[in-house]
Amino acid sequence: MSHSRAFAALALGAGLLAAVPALGGAHVVFSVIVGPDYAYGSLDGARASANTTEQLGCLTNGYPGGAYGFCRATSAAGVNLTCYTFDPSIIGAIRTIDSESYVTFYADKGGMCTMVSIDTNSVYKP
Repeated sequence: MSHSRAFAALALGAGLLAAVPALGGAHVVFSVIVGPDYAYGSLDGARASANTTEQLGCLTNGYPGGAYGFCRATSAAGVNLTCYTFDPSIIGAIRTIDSESYVTFYADKGGMCTMVSIDTNSVYKP
């Protein structure tokens, strides 16, 4: 994934937030979207979906001498994308996910995570 695509994904997230009025109690629900090498959405959107298919999340596991991370998304249409990483920077980003997070991730053809972006904001509050 090129840096321009990563910045475009981050700009998309920032643009979505700019469209949200600055009012107390604002709440926005984003469905899970899965493309050929990317996935994004809010955890609340996955939980609040009318279907039983959507899911979005990441995990990390540590072990003596290292750690790994894994992200998974499934859209309402049943399209899946997963990725894994041993990169400490990406693992660090994954570890910041909470229930108020909007998650974006990219995967290469081998399933390695090439970028994980976490946006935690009150508008995603469950």
